[in-house]
Amino acid sequence: MNDKSLNFYGHFLSVPSCKVGLMLSMAGIPHAYHHVDLMAGAQKEPAFQALNHFAQVPVIVHAEKAICQSDVILAYLAEQFGKLGGGSEEERLRVREWLCWQADRLWNITRARGQIKFQNGAPAVVEQLQNGARDALGVLDAHLEGRKFIIGEGPTIADVACFTVIAHADDADIDISDWSAITVWQARMLAQGGCAAPGDVMAKESRA
Repeated sequence: MNDKSLNFYGHFLSVPSCKVGLMLSMAGIPHAYHHVDLMAGAQKEPAFQALNHFAQVPVIVHAEKAICQSDVILAYLAEQFGKLGGGSEEERLRVREWLCWQADRLWNITRARGQIKFQNGAPAVVEQLQNGARDALGVLDAHLEGRKFIIGEGPTIADVACFTVIAHADDADIDISDWSAITVWQARMLAQGGCAAPGDVMAKESRA
């Protein structure tokens, strides 16, 4: 039952929001969801900027604290709820490394998606971002060879973040089937409780 002790503000088209939504789903963390209408400029309203001065989604409010930036939120939730953070100090360290790598290199998928889907980007810009994304996918694919998950024997927030970004690759005109270890890992992730494609995880309206 949802005790509303955690409030999640996001938008279903926001990849960072989808990362948090997937984490909450896989970890089974009760929460209330607040749809932020980005198209109407709700993120610029004073009430929302009181939660996040960056005027971006996602935001969570928990234990009287407002927390923004998706990867910071993932790390916070993993620590607070003891889920998906890694089973040892060594694993937690490596998880944070991959989380940072994802935000830097793998994020080229999201950048290319933004140029194609929302910004009518110049072909040369899109191609450069796609090439960067493919390089990152090659790194991850090589790492996943012979592994069940990115770090350790179970999924972590590194898997959550990378899975969510890669789930949007079609919007970046990138065919993930070119990377066999990643496609096997994607299927393994989808077999985990609470894991699903972003469109099936994120609500399109507020939910108490």
